[in-house]
Amino acid sequence: MKPAAGRALPLAAALALAAGAVATGPVAALLVSPLAVALALLALRPAGSPLRAGRWLLGAGAATAGVGIALALAGPILWGGLAVALGLGCARLGVDRVLAADAPQPDAPRPERLPVAVDELALLGAGLVGRASSLSLEGLVEALREAAARQERAGWGRDPGAAHARPPGLEKPRLDSCAWPGGGRGEHLSAASEFEPFDPELRDAWLGRAANRITHAWLRRAGSAPRPTLVCVAPQRLGSLRVLARLFDAERLERLGLDVALVPLPLQGPRAERPFGAALYGAEPRLTNAGVAQAVWDLRRLLGWLRAEGAPAAGIAGVGAGASVAAILASIDPRLVAAVLAAPIVSPSGHLRRVWPEPQRLAAAEAGLDERLLDRVLAPSAPLRHAPHLPAAGRLLVAARADRWVPAAEVRALHAHWEGPPLHWVDGSHLWPRRGQAEARVLAHLRTSLLAAADSSSLPLTRFRRGDVP
Repeated sequence: MKPAAGRALPLAAALALAAGAVATGPVAALLVSPLAVALALLALRPAGSPLRAGRWLLGAGAATAGVGIALALAGPILWGGLAVALGLGCARLGVDRVLAADAPQPDAPRPERLPVAVDELALLGAGLVGRASSLSLEGLVEALREAAARQERAGWGRDPGAAHARPPGLEKPRLDSCAWPGGGRGEHLSAASEFEPFDPELRDAWLGRAANRITHAWLRRAGSAPRPTLVCVAPQRLGSLRVLARLFDAERLERLGLDVALVPLPLQGPRAERPFGAALYGAEPRLTNAGVAQAVWDLRRLLGWLRAEGAPAAGIAGVGAGASVAAILASIDPRLVAAVLAAPIVSPSGHLRRVWPEPQRLAAAEAGLDERLLDRVLAPSAPLRHAPHLPAAGRLLVAARADRWVPAAEVRALHAHWEGPPLHWVDGSHLWPRRGQAEARVLAHLRTSLLAAADSSSLPLTRFRRGDVP
C-alpha cells in the first residue's frame, strides 16, 4: 500500500469513530475519543520502529472494529459499520507492516494474516499489562547481577543442570476421582510441592503463594494394568482440565494405548492467584527461574511416582512454555524415553525482549540490562543450555511457520542442539497453529518411541489402583 493511502486509512477510521460516537451520545464520544486520537496520531506520526508501528496500528485497528460493532448495535449503523470496515483495514495494514519488518526469507511462503494478527495482538497485550519488576531499572540490574554471581558460585554457569536439584520422592499424594471431559472418570492428583526457590530474596514471597505450594495433575489411566504414560505439560496461562484434555487430545492418546497425565505449570490453573495465571517466561528473570525450577521439580516427583505405580515407560509432551520445561526435563531425567516439543520457548532472554515494549527495552539496555546479563541469569531456564540425554529416536519437534513468539531461527537452533531430530512444520502461528497437520506425525512418533519402549520394558506391573484387585 502506498504511504499516502497508509496514512489516510487510520485517519478515516478515526473520523468514522468520532462521528459514530457523537451520533450515539456524549458518553460514547467521551469514551471513544482516546482511540480516535490514537488513530490520528498513528496516521500522522508512526510509533517508533516499523515493527512497533505495525503492531500498534494492528491493535488500534482491532479495537476500532470492536468499538464499531458496539456503535452499530447502539444505533448509528452506518457509522458503526464504516468504523468496522476501516478498523479491519487498519488491522490488515498493521499486519503487512509487521511482516515487512521481518528479515526477508526468499524460500518461505508468505504467512496468513489472521494467525499473525492473533500472535501480534497477544504480544502487544503482554507488553501493555506485563511489567518486569517492581524495582527500578537500576535496582533490577543490580539484583540480577547479584543473582548471576550467586549462580556462578554455585556452579550453574558451567552446568545449568545443577540448578535442578534431585527432589524427594512423591509419597502418598491425594487422589480424588473426577469427571473426565468427554465421559468417564479420571483421577485428580494433588500433593505438597515442597519446592523452595534458590534466590533468598524471593523465598518468602514465593512460598507465600498458598495455591502454588500444591502440585496438581489429572490422570486418565484406562484398564486394570498400567500402560505407558505420556505426561503433558500445559503452556502458561492455561490450566483447566477441560482445556488441557482438548489441547493434548487426551482421548486420541488413550485410544493409541497410553495413559495420560495433564499437568499445569506453577502459577497456572488451580495453582494461580488470578484468572489466566501469570507468565513464567517473559516475567522478571529470577521469577522465571523459580517457576521453571519448580515445574521441573514437581514433574520429576510425578515421574518417580508413576514408575513406582507400575508405568512401564514414560514420555513427556509440552506446548509453549510447557515444551521448554519438557526440553529441560528431557535433558536431566533419564527415565524419559520420548519427548514431543511443540512451539517451545527456546531463548528466555529473547522472549523477554520480544514481550517488553520497545521503550522499556531500550531503557533497560541503557541501564545495563543487556542480552549478556539476561542470558547469564536465565541459563537454568534455557533449553539451549542443557544437553539432551533422551534417546535420539525419542525426540520430536513441532513448530508453526508464522510463529511470532518463537522465531524460526530459534527453533532451528534447538533442532541443531538436539542433534537434528525430526522437525515437523505446520501452518499457522503460536496461538493459532494448524494442529491437525501434526497429529498423524505425533501419533506415529509416540507409537515408535514410547509404546515401543514399553513393549521392551521388563518393569513388573505392580500398580495398585482403586477399583482394581491388589
